[in-house]
Amino acid sequence: MPAISIWMIRLSFLFFLITVISGAILLLNKAFQFHPGIWALLPIHIEVAMLGWVLQFVLGTAYWMFPRFLEGPARGNIKAAIWMVVFLNSGILLSAFAMGNEWVLFTGRILLSAGVVIFVLIIRNRVVSYRNLQD
Repeated sequence: MPAISIWMIRLSFLFFLITVISGAILLLNKAFQFHPGIWALLPIHIEVAMLGWVLQFVLGTAYWMFPRFLEGPARGNIKAAIWMVVFLNSGILLSAFAMGNEWVLFTGRILLSAGVVIFVLIIRNRVVSYRNLQD
């Protein structure tokens, strides 16, 4: 398994842990009503669950599972893959912890989108039928 996939899957499990903890706090607050301000965790819980855990796990697994190149680096440009992970995680953190600041949320979404676009650019050249390459 490539190092990029390992880091993405590890980070997705970290986000899963944050998701579980914030979800448990929300459920306990629903049952025992500690403080009404705890419901401010709900957007963080949703962002971290959907983007940090699910999206990052899927992209990390796809980066590993898609076909490798026959020549050159097996999975393409490693620097682009590193930037993908940096943009993706920066975007997730900014989006999750924007706390109502629209510019921080917008910046997070742009970084998140940039990470996904880089992923698509890395993967699209690996999705090819080798039957079409035979002359």
